[in-house]
Amino acid sequence: MEAGNLRHRVTIQTAGATQNGAGEPVVTWSDSATVWASIEPIRGTERQAAQQMTATMTHTVRMRYRASMSVANRLKFGSRYLEINAVIDPGERHERLELLCTEVAN
Repeated sequence: MEAGNLRHRVTIQTAGATQNGAGEPVVTWSDSATVWASIEPIRGTERQAAQQMTATMTHTVRMRYRASMSVANRLKFGSRYLEINAVIDPGERHERLELLCTEVAN
């Protein structure tokens, strides 16, 4: 993997659970690492549901291999958040990862 292709700075976030004042579980996200990555849009769709337009954007994110990366994590890219749908280790060589992600509203 050529370093020049990794031109986006992303933060890997890990989910944690806390409780609010009523004792209900609340998911909180904490930063675990900031890495260089390549982010490429794949597809964008718009649809109307409940008289509102909703947009969905999918991305492929490429980064150096990290053993701890899983679909339980998410990525923060600027003010945008990417939910990880799949983690692919091409050729099972532990050199790089390809993440299939969906952009979500925070």
